[in-house]
Amino acid sequence: MVVKRDGLYRGRVPADWREHFAHAYDAELQQWVDAASAGVAAGPSSWDGYAATAVTSAGVQALHGRGGIEVSLRPPPDLYQAMV
Repeated sequence: MVVKRDGLYRGRVPADWREHFAHAYDAELQQWVDAASAGVAAGPSSWDGYAATAVTSAGVQALHGRGGIEVSLRPPPDLYQAMV
């Protein structure tokens, strides 16, 4: 239930990521299935996972008081040049 009153938005915050992101996860998985059925690639790649891990790791370091953290990624392999 969502309550909007006095210029504020109030609602329950899901305790589990599955409840919060279920629709997005299902849509992403369906996009992948549709692309695979058509013989093409779509959706996030392992390179996207690598980049997300680098960024979230820097965020955790910053959270623990290490200040601004520079994120440096290796150049993507040739396989990803058309995708990046």
